[in-house]
Amino acid sequence: MNRHVVPASDRRIEARVPLSCACKVLHEASGRYWHAQARDVSRHGMLLGVESTRALQPGDRLVVHVAWSPRPLLATSEGVIAEVKRVMPRIDGMQYVGVRFEDALDGVSAAAAAAA
Repeated sequence: MNRHVVPASDRRIEARVPLSCACKVLHEASGRYWHAQARDVSRHGMLLGVESTRALQPGDRLVVHVAWSPRPLLATSEGVIAEVKRVMPRIDGMQYVGVRFEDALDGVSAAAAAAA
């Protein structure tokens, strides 16, 4: 399985699994849903490209719904609570954010491989 090389400036100590799958995120404070794209994932966090009209900030809480399978609808109960930890510059209308999950994900490698 391919894994990203973690730069020295990176704060995640866990291996990242490359991922490219659709997500939706609920911004808890505003109650708005936005489309997003997962870029990589680890047990405790994820890099997301978010199509938001509002600039996300460190500390913002999100509920992340990842399309781990090709089902057309994502169940509300499958959301993962996350906190925005890092905000990167907006590129082509996408705001890239690093999030940390409130609870670690189990089986990340298998799910990411299935979704890739």
